Amino acid sequence: MSRPSLLFFTSANAFRYDDKQQAHEEGRVGAAVTAGRNCTTAQLMVYRGQQDYLCLVDITPSFAYTVQENNYATFYGKDGKAWSLQFSNAGDARNFAIHVALAKFFVSGQKNIVVLEEPMQMSGTHVLGTGDSAGIKYTTWLTKPDTGALSTQIDSNATKDGVSRITLGDHSTSFPAWHAALNGRKKGFKGIVVSPPAMAFGEAGVAGTIPPNSIIVFELEVARVKRAAPAAAPAHAEAPVSASLNAPSTLFDGYPAGDAVSSAEAQKTELMQRLARAGAKPMIGSPAAPGPATAA
Repeated sequence: MSRPSLLFFTSANAFRYDDKQQAHEEGRVGAAVTAGRNCTTAQLMVYRGQQDYLCLVDITPSFAYTVQENNYATFYGKDGKAWSLQFSNAGDARNFAIHVALAKFFVSGQKNIVVLEEPMQMSGTHVLGTGDSAGIKYTTWLTKPDTGALSTQIDSNATKDGVSRITLGDHSTSFPAWHAALNGRKKGFKGIVVSPPAMAFGEAGVAGTIPPNSIIVFELEVARVKRAAPAAAPAHAEAPVSASLNAPSTLFDGYPAGDAVSSAEAQKTELMQRLARAGAKPMIGSPAAPGPATAA
């Protein structure tokens, strides 16, 4: 495995919090992410110079980096103290967050997606699940095949009218990474999703556009939600009529056989005629249901 390289860096205003959660401004500093596609370690650095590190923290699969409004982001250093970075603009804030997500992806084994949620006003209560339809705003980026850093934007509908609609669970309508990222989310969710090749364009990629085995970065927003139609209720099955313990299993059980068959058949015919005159319609094979009580 190679050593992590400088994946991304920018400048930001830094704030360090003490034990009483009081913020202390550190001024304008450098902020960087070191990681790599073939590395198992990664770090986030806050520094004033090459040898003047204010904070150096390992980025692990469980590393918490919280994107906030107004181009802020927070995280905890090795000493457990909180840090906050305020970036100059939304582009720097998003790109830094994307590279933190990429670093988490690299140190997590690169088999499953990594999702980094962005601030967004949730406007729904329904939790998305299989069969639900979602209208998505998205942007798609390639990553560099050598370092794994963010590369070219290849597609987006973020500034267009309309949305891309998918049905959760139906992978024929979109990338498997989208389904995995959006399951359990609500309307208004917005997040960065880093996808392995198998959950995006696959091993082959797309000739002339997507290189083979490309790691893909998506930015997704759930703009609309339509719940799945409720499943049809099963047909109601009537419970079988239970016979008393001493009742025959059929209406004519217990009649004689052998030489007495003719007599039994005559009695059966006579009984059927009486039942018909009375308006009863017994079902052969089950005991006749009792009729309504007659008022005195």
